[in-house]
Amino acid sequence: MTRTYATHVLVKTQEELHAALAKYDGGKARVVECVGDATFTVTDSASVRAYDSATVVASGSATVRASGSATVVASDSATVRASGSATVWAHDSASVWAYGSATVRAHDSATVWAHNLAAVWAHDSASVWAYGLATVVAARFVAVTIGPTRYGTPTVTGGVQIVIPAHMTAQEWCEYHGVEVADGVATLYKAVDDDYSTDNARRAGITYTPGTQPSAPDWDGGKAECGAGLHFCPTPWHARRFNEQAKRYVACPVRVDEIVTHKHPEHPTKIKAPRVCGPIVEVDIDGNPVGVAA
Repeated sequence: MTRTYATHVLVKTQEELHAALAKYDGGKARVVECVGDATFTVTDSASVRAYDSATVVASGSATVRASGSATVVASDSATVRASGSATVWAHDSASVWAYGSATVRAHDSATVWAHNLAAVWAHDSASVWAYGLATVVAARFVAVTIGPTRYGTPTVTGGVQIVIPAHMTAQEWCEYHGVEVADGVATLYKAVDDDYSTDNARRAGITYTPGTQPSAPDWDGGKAECGAGLHFCPTPWHARRFNEQAKRYVACPVRVDEIVTHKHPEHPTKIKAPRVCGPIVEVDIDGNPVGVAA
């Protein structure tokens, strides 16, 4: 029988999984969890988590978060976030974020982001982004982007290796992420709540209301990577990773010569600056303007 909690549904059979996804369609349950030794098939836009020794076969645009000793076979455009000792076989255009001691075998056009002690075997036209102490064994034409961090440098064998510098200047960071720069001003983005702020910004009395130009009251000159300044990302999609419950997105003009980057950043898709140098504009998740508040 499916066990229902306030925010979780635990399922142990394929039938229970189908029933749970049908019953809780539309976000009525935050998490549907697959547990035990069974094999589960996830398709379409379903979102589940896999634990213990569960095996999940994911296709379509399904999203799976795997931990423990779970095994995931992902194809089509499925997305998998694997941690612990989880094992993932990725095919077609599947995307995988691998952490901990997760193991990924990537084929076709799969994309893998490997962190910490993750191990990746990549073939065909798969692409891999390797960070920390990840280990990657790549076939001849696999593109492997290597991002050294403060925790060490990945071990990569084979592939076409692209090494990201340990420290990029503000201009290099903008070029790397394809940020629009005009007259020395970069357009960067924030993912904010309904009140145009975030938990951290709210505590500092900062809002990113369209039409305004906020400054950081606690600017530290760029010394620390986190806190003590205003933080921005190259796209709204990147910004959403730092505020997954965001209701709004804003575009913020920032002077390139005021942007601070750090050596071996823990969050390479985020930079900080002391202020916004022009009026903020509200945008959608793709960066298209949606109007300015009165």
